[in-house]
Formats: sequence, structure tokens, C-alpha cells
Amino acid sequence: MINAAIVDDDPEFLEIMAHELEKTKFFSEIKTSSDPQQFLAQLHQDFPDVLFLDIEMPEINGFFVAQACRKLSQPPFIIYVTADEQYMAEAFGSHVIGFLVKSKLETHLPKLIDKICEETAHCQVSVEAESGRIVIRQDQILYLSCFNRSITVHLKEGKVVKLKGRVFSKAVKALGLDEILVQINRSEVVNLMNVEKIIENSVYLSGVRLPLLVSKYQKSEVLRRFSDFKVRT
Repeated sequence: MINAAIVDDDPEFLEIMAHELEKTKFFSEIKTSSDPQQFLAQLHQDFPDVLFLDIEMPEINGFFVAQACRKLSQPPFIIYVTADEQYMAEAFGSHVIGFLVKSKLETHLPKLIDKICEETAHCQVSVEAESGRIVIRQDQILYLSCFNRSITVHLKEGKVVKLKGRVFSKAVKALGLDEILVQINRSEVVNLMNVEKIIENSVYLSGVRLPLLVSKYQKSEVLRRFSDFKVRT
């Protein structure tokens, strides 16, 4: 289950849209806002996983809101909503996964829900934490560390999750993220999605003040994996 937000200056459509989303039973929380400025003011405190975003709004249009959302450490998936199909040609950008024409809400929404399921499933991972099973977005993982047989997942915004289990190699394998995780030393594994650069024996991660050290035994493999990842992305 994921959180959704709807931003549209038409209160009547907001109510209709929220009702249609509730009927899908897919979202754990649905928030609405008829004021894009107010939505942006609160965005850093409580950002959604999926944003249904009206394009045509006075003062601040949907493209401006989307641009602000992309600066977040965890940008939402965006579905542009419009009353006029001509805007769809302009509505491209990162994290945009679909378009919804208001007059075709009931017929288009089921296909969009399938698309959201596909995108979120691909971008999330389920982990067995000490507090129970939780779902984490892959791009939120900075690195994993093991100290005194306690395994920790370090996330963006300074958050951490303690994993259940004590064997580091098994915990890493259970994540099933072989394409983006690489071990840099005996006790740390980094997420290549968040590696900014590698200088000599140091790995610099986005949002982490101090670099992590690469062991001499892992260095060639880490450099190869980092280079391959950058080529793919």
C-alpha cells in the first residue's frame, strides 16, 4: 500500500478523484490540495509516493510543482491530470509515469493503477526488519553496515533500519538487489544509485558527510561495478 496526493484547483474534481482512488483500495492514504502553493510549503514534511497533478492551475502550474518535487530526496511518481489533451505533448519529465484526461477518468484510471503497481513494485524492496516486514524504496538505501553482528540499512534523511538476522552476506543476498549493491569492505555494502564519486580508496555517497573506505581487495570490483552502472544509467 502506498500514499497518494491529488493537487487540483477544482474542488469538485478533487472530491471525485479522491473517491475514485479510494474505490481502488490500492492507496493507504489519499491527501488532496486545491492550493499548489500550500502543497509545496508542506512537501518536505510529508511527501507522497504518487502525485496526481493538474497541469492547468492559476499562478503555479503543474509543471512548476513537478519541478519542485524532483528536487526531493524521494521524488514521487507523477501522473499529470488535464482537461485538455493538447498539454500531454508537453508533459514529459523524470518520474512521470502517465497522463489522465479528466473526461476519461473512469476508463483511464484502471490502466494507470496497473502502471503504478508495476513501477512501485520495481522500485521497492521488502525487508525483514527487527520491527517486522517493511517496504523500502530502492533509491532510499544509501548503504548497509554490519557491526557486532547487527546489520543496519542506512537510508536517506538519516533514517536507519535494523535488519532481522546476524549473517551479513545472507541479509544482503535476501534483498535481491545484486545489480545496485556492491560490497566495498568486510562490513559495508553501498548502493550504486547513490554513489557520487570514487576517489582513491574513498566512496562518496549522496547525503553522507564522510566517505566510506574501500578495501584494497574490493577496489577493482567496486570501480568496475560503478563504471558499468554509470554506463547503464
